[in-house]
Amino acid sequence: MATEPPAPPPPAITAPSASVPPPPPPPPPPTTTTSTSVTPVGATNDDKPPSEYTLWQIG
Repeated sequence: MATEPPAPPPPAITAPSASVPPPPPPPPPPTTTTSTSVTPVGATNDDKPPSEYTLWQIG
């Protein structure tokens, strides 16, 4: 038993992974997460004066 080299991982696991697309993304986060995500954006805009960066975000 010990003389035999360790068996490599079964390729069967890799084959289906490559053929089958990745699982769908998780459901959209609750509104609480969205509000938290929007807060830092507003704070960043307040800290930095309106510039090309802000215009780039808008359009």
